[in-house]
Amino acid sequence: MWFYLFLITHTLYSIGLHGTRPVVSLFANAEGASAVEIGILVSSFAFFPTLLALTVGKWLDRYGARRLVFIGGSGMLLALFVPFLFPHLYSLFASQLIMGISQISVLVSLQKTVGNLPGNRDKLIVWFSLTGSTGELIGPSLNGFIYDYYGFKFSFGISMLIIFVAIIIGVCLPKKAWKSGYSKSNHQAVSFLASVKMLQHINLRKALITSGLVLYSKDLFVSYFPIYAQSVGLSPSVIGN
Repeated sequence: MWFYLFLITHTLYSIGLHGTRPVVSLFANAEGASAVEIGILVSSFAFFPTLLALTVGKWLDRYGARRLVFIGGSGMLLALFVPFLFPHLYSLFASQLIMGISQISVLVSLQKTVGNLPGNRDKLIVWFSLTGSTGELIGPSLNGFIYDYYGFKFSFGISMLIIFVAIIIGVCLPKKAWKSGYSKSNHQAVSFLASVKMLQHINLRKALITSGLVLYSKDLFVSYFPIYAQSVGLSPSVIGN
């Protein structure tokens, strides 16, 4: 039962996050942002994760998944609330910076919790990835329609509601449900240099390079395809689909 609740939580977080991605580009374009400004705006999402990914892993080991998911989810809620309250290009930059570090805190924590649940780990991770992809499918379709017919603030408001429901589910789950994501009391701190030395492993370097190329291509598409599609006459609801 807990396993399915974790999957539902992950799906909701994914819907809330990815539903805003094309809307950010479309709204920035509507505000008159240049292609360079939109590129910087979208890349700001990855700024803090790039710098603090290793640190997030240390936070997870130290504080446990339950606490980090709550903090990350609250951060995602804040990231959506800022442009909802102040719908402006500058507020989007603040939103993307907050959203980046918040979502990686949630993602890593949930992945650790689900991956360490009893059962076949490969199947657990497959289901985890599948629900995340389901959120990526539903989010843009839902928010594209809402943005098209009800505007920017309403689309972000719906995403806020979805994230809020995910936070509530996480809070209501008992502490023992998060046991597989608990930190170990005798964990040892890992220095930054020790983490960097992991890159000496050739397979890890290949995995990082491959992952980087995939994410580069994906975010390039997510950022600029909505603008191009709008320029040829497609509506946001069609772009989201």
